[in-house]
Amino acid sequence: MGDVVIWHIGRCGSTVLGSTLNQHPAVQWENEIFRPYVLEKRAGKHIPAMDEVIATVKAHKTKAVQMVEVKFLKCQHPGIFGATLEETVAVFLAQGFDRFVVLHRTNYLRRMISHCVVQETEQYFVQNPKDSRLHAITMDVNTIKVGAETRSLLEWFEVFAEGYRHLGNLLKGHSCCLVTYEDNIQNDPRIGYAKVCRFLGLEPVPVDVLFIRTNPFQLGEILRNYEEVATLLATTPYRWMVER
Repeated sequence: MGDVVIWHIGRCGSTVLGSTLNQHPAVQWENEIFRPYVLEKRAGKHIPAMDEVIATVKAHKTKAVQMVEVKFLKCQHPGIFGATLEETVAVFLAQGFDRFVVLHRTNYLRRMISHCVVQETEQYFVQNPKDSRLHAITMDVNTIKVGAETRSLLEWFEVFAEGYRHLGNLLKGHSCCLVTYEDNIQNDPRIGYAKVCRFLGLEPVPVDVLFIRTNPFQLGEILRNYEEVATLLATTPYRWMVER
């Protein structure tokens, strides 16, 4: 069996999951290997081809299992290289990454709130509980930028849902593990860590949780326009998200 790709859309607990897995003696976690090229692409600089980036990472493998992260929406990492998700999956398979972890935060509203808070605070991670502070926002439900695209809140929810459906179809027949933020990371990241270890055929070893939730607050506290958002979602399949 080969190496591993963690697929996600950001603000899904990937860093806390990866940092626990990186403490396993058999796992080498590389984080988001395409992230350094995002700003270079926006600045109009030349960037290497996707397969070249992956090959460079592979050349530094020192442990039994190498693990990388990819934000898989077209407007995220694949778009940097002008690639489709199909092409991205194919490149990783060709480079020996044939085991996949799909990290899914099912509450898209919470995911998007975390995204919007980060846009204002630039505080992506929290390690010390003393640093966890409430930052209230007014969410513009009509204009939210994710990656290289701007859409409304409801449009993004559809993009997220379709993205996960599409990814699931592409990965059928391959070795996959689904990790949900709400069930496997939110309350105790060690649950997700142990699940992935078992998927990889590894015996979990004791690990430290290095990060805590960045927004452990009630939605009514974080969202100044909570009522506007709740009304918007009230007649949609996403209405349950305002209650969590």
